[in-house]
Amino acid sequence: MSELLEWQDAEVAHAVERATSVGRVLALPVDLEPGEHLRDAAFRAVSRNGFSNGGIVLKLAKSKSFKSLAAVHSGAADEIGRLIDVLGIRKDADAVKGFLTGTPGCGRDWVEFFGINLRRRHVASRRRVSPTSLRKHGMQKAMWSLQPLGFDVATKEELLDHCPVCLCGLAWSKNFGVNFCDRCARPGQAAIDLRDFPQSKVDIHDETAVRLVTDLVDPEAADRRSELELHPELSQLGRGALFQFAVQLASRFENTRAGWGGCLRVRSIERAGRAILQWPNSLEELLAPKTAGQDDDISALCSDQTLSPNLRSLLKKQKDKCLGRAVVEKVDRSKSSSILSAPIRQAGPMRQGRVELKRLSNRAGEIAAVEAAVALLRSSPQARGLASDFGVPVPHLVDLFDDGLLPELISVLGSLRKARASGQGLPLFKQLEPIQRTNNSRDGFRLFDLAFALGGLNGKEWSRIFRAIIRGAIKAVWVPALGIPLVGSLRVLYPDALAQVLSPSGPTRSQADFVPLSQGDVAAAFGRSRTTIRNLVKNELLPPNPTGIDVDDFRKNWMFLSEVRDLAFLTGVALPNAPKLLAASSLARVSIGDTTIWSRVGVQEHFGLVIGRFSFGGRYRT
Repeated sequence: MSELLEWQDAEVAHAVERATSVGRVLALPVDLEPGEHLRDAAFRAVSRNGFSNGGIVLKLAKSKSFKSLAAVHSGAADEIGRLIDVLGIRKDADAVKGFLTGTPGCGRDWVEFFGINLRRRHVASRRRVSPTSLRKHGMQKAMWSLQPLGFDVATKEELLDHCPVCLCGLAWSKNFGVNFCDRCARPGQAAIDLRDFPQSKVDIHDETAVRLVTDLVDPEAADRRSELELHPELSQLGRGALFQFAVQLASRFENTRAGWGGCLRVRSIERAGRAILQWPNSLEELLAPKTAGQDDDISALCSDQTLSPNLRSLLKKQKDKCLGRAVVEKVDRSKSSSILSAPIRQAGPMRQGRVELKRLSNRAGEIAAVEAAVALLRSSPQARGLASDFGVPVPHLVDLFDDGLLPELISVLGSLRKARASGQGLPLFKQLEPIQRTNNSRDGFRLFDLAFALGGLNGKEWSRIFRAIIRGAIKAVWVPALGIPLVGSLRVLYPDALAQVLSPSGPTRSQADFVPLSQGDVAAAFGRSRTTIRNLVKNELLPPNPTGIDVDDFRKNWMFLSEVRDLAFLTGVALPNAPKLLAASSLARVSIGDTTIWSRVGVQEHFGLVIGRFSFGGRYRT
């Protein structure tokens, strides 16, 4: 009873407000019908009140944003509110609440459409109608304004955007009723009735797929949307983002900019809807590498700025999987376990991520297994993060994985390589927890400094070091610190134990030594900045895309000042002022910017920095 009284009070208040606004509102009010947008209702209200100029409602609403009725699809809430008052629609009606509540993300390129954001250019500037639907309902539907859709959702009739008699495009400024052409009327001549010109129906084969796309934006499809089951990855994106994806996906099938002046073909909408319904399996074929001359390549959607960031991220992830699968299929399995005979050289700059995968997938002939493995690692954010956390080059992860220290990378390399079953399947960080210290301990010496001074390092040698630390052969403590990688936060208590682990015990050459390194990889291998590495490359001390072998050759010939100091400490040689002593010597040197490198052989002979049979030069010891 109380709700009825409240409703009656609201009705009375609304009637009083309209009575006091005579001359500033339309005499005959209208209500929003199901599936009708505000401008559709305004167009209908103009005719109902006997006006032929649609601009009358904008004039009464004192609108500054809307230059014509065709532009009434977004705007300031206060102007929308005045327009609603002019039309006589109650503001507490559920149908208008969405127009009065701003939708985040709207702006110059996006407009609000029944609670979701759509591209502004997806809203057609011309009036479009379904003659059959007009005959049934006598009202303009909001869905007819969506440019990508060229048919009426309910009747499947193609939309008419021009007069069949005068051939002029239907517009919003003149008004002789929603059923009539706004151009044909002349004194003593009746306007053309659009209901007399039914259009052909579109041929839809996949009704479910088309219904999915249209239901995303149809204001009358709320009940059907509640029953729709999408993949969890897509259900979190929102209807506006999914509709934009469907439009851009369908436009890729047509090689057009659909929604920016033309309608999508029904077949394209069907394929787009089916791809969404069968996500993510449906994208495997669509995102797979295409050969020259093939169409429907949708890989460019990975960087389409009209798609939501979350959706682009999902597409990139799926694209990487497809490219990775194509690369794995090209691996020469017969040579997957053999050491390569020569370094793999690469022309042009070293690329990261899917660019490198795409290069390998497009390259003629088979590829080496280790090359494919490194490319997969580079394309994986998880793998790149692990390499950064460890403080080692990305290719070194191949040997750590093979040795069973990185079980978390099975999803990345599992299709290509088989890890050794060890460590009870625990990640390396987990296995190092027993030696972790919570206090800011300064006992021992930085692992990286000692290991770097004792010889060149590759993935196999790092694996050997970590294994020795885990089993206690190398006494070390782990003092995690923000921004410091693992090899810098591990501190070795007895350097002799580390030297023993890295002592000459046979070849330590790794397959990953033959793969090109990025400058970031070389910087991690040297423990230096990328600027220093760029200077070495610029001065031709390193090739543009060095391999691990190139890095080892460099270290056979040259050493940094920090290595001189560390080797002096390890050999017990007193160098109280190493920079001054080196500067006063006649040793061969090269100065690059603020960095000077010294002849390794000269330094070792001059200061006697050698421990027994252990030479601190090359990596490959026999």
